[in-house]
Amino acid sequence: MTGSDLVTTPEAEWEGLHPASLAVNLIPQAWRTLRSTWPLFIALFIGGDMGGEELFVGIFEVLLLGVFFGLAFLHTTVHWATLRYRIHEDRLEIRHGLLNRQARIIDPARIQNLEVVQNLFHKATGLVELRLETAGDASTEGLLSALGEQDARKLEARLRAMTGREPRAAGE
Repeated sequence: MTGSDLVTTPEAEWEGLHPASLAVNLIPQAWRTLRSTWPLFIALFIGGDMGGEELFVGIFEVLLLGVFFGLAFLHTTVHWATLRYRIHEDRLEIRHGLLNRQARIIDPARIQNLEVVQNLFHKATGLVELRLETAGDASTEGLLSALGEQDARKLEARLRAMTGREPRAAGE
């Protein structure tokens, strides 16, 4: 067999999240951060009188608040910068992570539920969230958190075509 006899398929390009996803995903991430650290902030802000150290304590509180929300911003930025997806060899591939790299390969035949969700923040920016649930797993296995609406609809249509399922009409 010669090199000209081989059939080559072009490598599918990796797609990423929409740039506006930074803002859309930062708000819930910051809210989760605030929910998990509120006792710390209550203790800091309501703490007793510190005598002459009030300026130092105030600066410390602001810096601590900045660190927590800076970490939320960093997490969101890394998520946006590293999450990539593509359809390659009739499978959906999703990869993400900086230090802890994760890759998922989802066979469309295993997809039980494909859902396009648009919350308040998504509506304001024209983005949607695509959730994939697969057989044998009760949780969302594939989550593309902020895609452009057209990109999500194309991906949804392509995945549904690969599974042989038609999109459900509204109200079904």
